[in-house]
This record gives sequence, C-alpha cells and structure tokens, in this order.
Amino acid sequence: ADGRGVTAAPAPTVPPTAPGATVGPGAPDAPDGPAPAPAAGPLPVGMIVNQLPTGCVSAPISGVEYYLCGGNYYRASFQGNNLVYVVSKP
Repeated sequence: ADGRGVTAAPAPTVPPTAPGATVGPGAPDAPDGPAPAPAAGPLPVGMIVNQLPTGCVSAPISGVEYYLCGGNYYRASFQGNNLVYVVSKP
C-alpha cells in the first residue's frame, strides 16, 4: 500500500440545461441553427427554418410540393445533412 486513498468520484448529475431540458416556459430544444418561423405574417423569401410552424398544410403547385403556413409558402430542402424549410414564392 502506498498510503494514497483511492475513492470513487461521485457520478455527475445532469444539469437542468441538458439536451431535452427547457429553460423557461415553452423554450425550444434547438440550440443551433435557425429558429422556427412564426406562424403568421409575411416572411422574407429565402429565410430558412428548422421546422414548419404548426397548422401547415400541403400545397402542391405545378408539381412542386410546398407547405402553406400562415400565408407563407415553404419548400423542403437540405442544408448539409439537415432537413430545413425555405420560405418560397410559388
């Protein structure tokens, strides 16, 4: 024995800001990338969002799949390996 006591360190606890946790009422769980777009009001064409706002409906126009949400049209696209939605004008 060398006289040094070896004790196991306590298991780390999960902080309240761990992935999946929310901070404050309705805080989104998307720390990186663009935030979801608001459901109403005109948005600039080309704006990118990670997810569609609630209440969207499929709106195919001339064979192109759009999503209509609060008066804004979105097209699904990829940004690297991530599926995103781009505000578009059909």
